[in-house]
Amino acid sequence: MDMSSLTIGILIGAVGVFATGFLRKAGEDLYALIKNKVNPGSPESHAPQVVVNLQGNALRNYEELLPVTIDHTSSITYLEIEKSIDSAPPLQRKSVASNYIGLKIEWITYLRSANKCDDGKVSLRLSIDEDYRGRGVWCTVNENEYRELSILPEGARIRVSGEISEASPADVKLSNVHLQIMQRTKA
Repeated sequence: MDMSSLTIGILIGAVGVFATGFLRKAGEDLYALIKNKVNPGSPESHAPQVVVNLQGNALRNYEELLPVTIDHTSSITYLEIEKSIDSAPPLQRKSVASNYIGLKIEWITYLRSANKCDDGKVSLRLSIDEDYRGRGVWCTVNENEYRELSILPEGARIRVSGEISEASPADVKLSNVHLQIMQRTKA
């Protein structure tokens, strides 16, 4: 067997593999990883910029397009929390409920009540159901940050995001809350 023929065959095979692109993507990923390790502040290492073109009256309501900034949002729903706690034996419910503390959530809710506190805050009771069935989300926000709350009617649709600080089958309390008023009147 001729050694030069074997070498040429291996080289032709290697070129064929690269030409078909099997290793191209892996090479690109490796290059990007090495580049980010060497120069982590480079513009290519950041998330791509999103540009939104707004026309006419949309410029006045651009806040509705802004995403809520939160590190990681759990996909857990209020109903899943309620069912999990309810299905646990009575003496284990407190322990099961404590597993939800610290989770960051984002839910669509409906305004049920709002009360001004003496310290410039507003205590809110939001319901998960459009047709109020007793299940609620309790939270407190700064009155100055959400001045619109003083004119919102009962049933107004609000997106709430925050961190669960307490959970039970009937209520969830949130801290570090952000609100987005989605609909000012009941649908």
